[in-house]
Amino acid sequence: MAIGIGDFKPPGTFRLPSIDNENLISGLLGLGGGEMSFLRNIDWGAEYLWSFRFMNTGGSTNGPAVPPPPFDKNFPAYSVSESVAIIENFTWSVAGREIKVPKGTKAKSLTIDFYDDVYGNLFTFVRKWINETILNNGNGVTPLLEAVKIVEITSLDTLRNTVTSRTFFVLPTGSFNRKYSSESNLVKYSLSLDIVGDITDQDISPSNSQFDQFLSIAKSAALTTISNSITSRTFGGLQKLF
Repeated sequence: MAIGIGDFKPPGTFRLPSIDNENLISGLLGLGGGEMSFLRNIDWGAEYLWSFRFMNTGGSTNGPAVPPPPFDKNFPAYSVSESVAIIENFTWSVAGREIKVPKGTKAKSLTIDFYDDVYGNLFTFVRKWINETILNNGNGVTPLLEAVKIVEITSLDTLRNTVTSRTFFVLPTGSFNRKYSSESNLVKYSLSLDIVGDITDQDISPSNSQFDQFLSIAKSAALTTISNSITSRTFGGLQKLF
């Protein structure tokens, strides 16, 4: 009788038993059989599923609302960090022990890391925003409503559909730096922004004829954010800044 290669077993050999990978992993993780199926059905989030842009409101308080094309539609940010919840605690010393109690919060912020083109269009956009729009080349400071811009951060699913979208009035803060290097890397910048108003649930697409309504929304959002951390007496004087 002819023996096929697949039927031949050298002396001392044996077949490995089949392994149920799902049950093996379930056992290692301490999960029941149905829980692995549950985990497989979750649409897990991924860090790259997001977008960021400056928004054009149909008018401009002072200076351009968005960067020049093609960055007016797609902003080349490669990293965005948003402070979504900030709490500060007060420390009490009682009988030799420290006790933490909630104290309050502070203004939230964004940090945007982005690429630029060879012409430095985004560098110029940010530089002019700070030095010209806000600081007026050293000739005074622009009121808040004429200094802020609107940004939108969108979370996406794996099909690039919008999951959540958040919209803010922002103001640059700190130092905006330009780096020169001998390395052959893409040009990168980092921009720190203070969030002065959360307008996620507001209609921010007015026509030019509705711009006064837009300013009213902006003022309300900004003042509401700031008023959370100041007294009513200070609040009355602060409105003059707008």
